[in-house]
Amino acid sequence: MRLAGKTALVTGAADGFGQRIAEVFAEQGAKVALADIRLDAAENVAARIGSNAIAIRCDVSIGREVRAAVDRTEGELGPIEIAVNNAGWSHRNQPLLDVDEDTLRRVYEVNVFSIYHMVQAVVPL
Repeated sequence: MRLAGKTALVTGAADGFGQRIAEVFAEQGAKVALADIRLDAAENVAARIGSNAIAIRCDVSIGREVRAAVDRTEGELGPIEIAVNNAGWSHRNQPLLDVDEDTLRRVYEVNVFSIYHMVQAVVPL
């Protein structure tokens, strides 16, 4: 159990890579917070993982939601020792000139600002 006693926060954990990362961390003994914009899906995964997992609704493009997810994780599971910023979003495959500005802004907010928000919330200054 390589991660016994560790606390992990995984974003985008309701399915795909994030789900599997959360599952493997739990299998290795970690307590895991599954953060995702889709709370119901994250809750289903957390329930399958068991008592060492919690689900948190979080839009990673919004700093206060990331901060709230970090606070809840630390309050319920302990200090975060592992943070996986897995959440991501994209537009459908098409020429960039065909992508509207709002869509491109959302891609940037989820894929770039989420890193900034996570670092600000997790790393003690």
